[in-house]
Formats: sequence, structure tokens, C-alpha cells
Amino acid sequence: MQTLRSLSNSLPIRLAGLAAMLTLVLILTTQPGANPLVRGFRNLFTASVWRGVVGHTGLMFGLMIALYFGLALRLRWQVAFILSVGSGLVVGTLTELYQQGVAGRDYSLADLLSNWLGVFMAATLILFIVAWRLSPKETA
Repeated sequence: MQTLRSLSNSLPIRLAGLAAMLTLVLILTTQPGANPLVRGFRNLFTASVWRGVVGHTGLMFGLMIALYFGLALRLRWQVAFILSVGSGLVVGTLTELYQQGVAGRDYSLADLLSNWLGVFMAATLILFIVAWRLSPKETA
């Protein structure tokens, strides 16, 4: 019987999580504003300027975490980290630029910076976790 730890180290499980997160990011960032899923996510937060910041930051944060832990199963952590950050920045930038031509969506510098903030927050968390795991352990 597989334990929870062995399941979390399973490549198919991590790839499925990555595929689900990437699909969600692409749907939410490339579909028209009238799409029910896009409207639903917009309405999760109050109607303030922070709604977009929280949504974009959280979305890119989740994508980065899923991407890194998916890649880290097969690649050295340094390579997985660089690929994750690079991919997150590229996806965050391209989806914002793409929105210029989508009905009910618009390009916003605030959204772009929020995407990047999510990438850098995830990168900081990943580096913290890696440093903690690689630090020498004290014995009692």
C-alpha cells in the first residue's frame, strides 16, 4: 500500500497536478470576460482594485509551485528552479499581451506585475524550502 509521501513523489500525480494548474491558468487568462468560469473567479473577491492583484498573484504562484515540483522529480533542483521561474515569467507576460485581442479582457501593467509577483513569491518559497532541506541537521 502506497503511503501519502510515496504518492507525492509520484511523477504521474505531479504531472496531473501540473496539467490541471496549467489548464486553469490558460483558461482564466485567455478566455473572454463573459466566460462563466472567468466571471466566477472574478467574483471570488470583492469589487476592488485588489481583486485582480490577488487573483493574478495566486494563479501564477500556484502555477510556479506545480511546475517546480513537477520538474524537480526528474531534474536537479537548480535546473527545475530556473526553468520554473523562466516559464512562469514567460507565461505571465504572454497571457497579458494576448488579452489585448480578447473580448472583455484588457492588458494591464498592474496585472502583469501581479503575475510576476506570484512567480517571485513562489521562487522565494521554493528557495526557502530548498535551503531548509539542504541545511545541516543538528543532532540532540
